[in-house]
Amino acid sequence: MDNRLFPELSGADLDAALRSIADGIDTDTYTKKLTEEELADRKDTLTDLTISVSMLEDELKEHSKEIKDTIKPKKAKSKQLMKEIKAKSVVITGKLYKIIDEVNGQVGFYESTGELVNQRRLRPDERQLTIRSINKAI
Repeated sequence: MDNRLFPELSGADLDAALRSIADGIDTDTYTKKLTEEELADRKDTLTDLTISVSMLEDELKEHSKEIKDTIKPKKAKSKQLMKEIKAKSVVITGKLYKIIDEVNGQVGFYESTGELVNQRRLRPDERQLTIRSINKAI
């Protein structure tokens, strides 16, 4: 078979000539070789698109980082609040007043508002009221 039929014809004349010798006309998918000009045009378009996509991806990374930096402290605060809600209490570092109850063998720790925050049994070194009283007087 010839590589090209009716090379001297073009447009409607070529279409009419091809119809006259064709046994049938089908619609199908096929590949067509690109000319050097078409190939160069596609390469230029690809280069432009690749550069554009790269710039947009860089911008996306920057915005993503900014958003993550905004979210991070909010997540940390949320986590802390969830812990406090779950425990139904909050951890505080502050001044506690230690009160020894020799009669009941207990030690109570009170915060600055006078509220009991912790209580435990006396340790042996805390049971000597008289020695402790003498040390306070000195």
